[in-house]
Amino acid sequence: MTEASPSAPAPPAPAAAASAATSESDLDWVYVKLDPDNTGSIPVDEFYQFITQHEPARQCVEHTARYILGLFCRTQPGRLTRSELAAYISLCRNGTREDQYGLIFQDAGRRWPGWLARDELVRLIEDKYQQVLKPDFEDIFDNCDEDMDGRLTLAEFIKFIGIYEL
Repeated sequence: MTEASPSAPAPPAPAAAASAATSESDLDWVYVKLDPDNTGSIPVDEFYQFITQHEPARQCVEHTARYILGLFCRTQPGRLTRSELAAYISLCRNGTREDQYGLIFQDAGRRWPGWLARDELVRLIEDKYQQVLKPDFEDIFDNCDEDMDGRLTLAEFIKFIGIYEL
């Protein structure tokens, strides 16, 4: 099997993010708090601290919120523009848990689009989540890998996440 060139997943289109659920007043409120100098972008770290105390963090899967946030920083690493923030909020408010895990799956599984190899999952757990592998990792992986090909589909990955409790 040939290796595909890595490409980062694309966050939802800014037009889709400007849904009724993400009002301009919500964005204005966040930007007044976190961008007092009106630079046009806010630091991800400050926004993450902010959302752990406010909406919409509670609507996103807590332990994946920071990782997902990083996937939305397209213009400047470590900073969110207004449209990137709107796309993130839209995912948290309107997206399903599968949508959120789908972004992680797409980012981590770059070797074979549509699949996540065992070693990619290990890197995801150790590097992105900064966790030591649990002793039952292999058993859980094998249990979720329904066709026993050493790779997980998105459905198998979501099953893995539920059992492994990332």
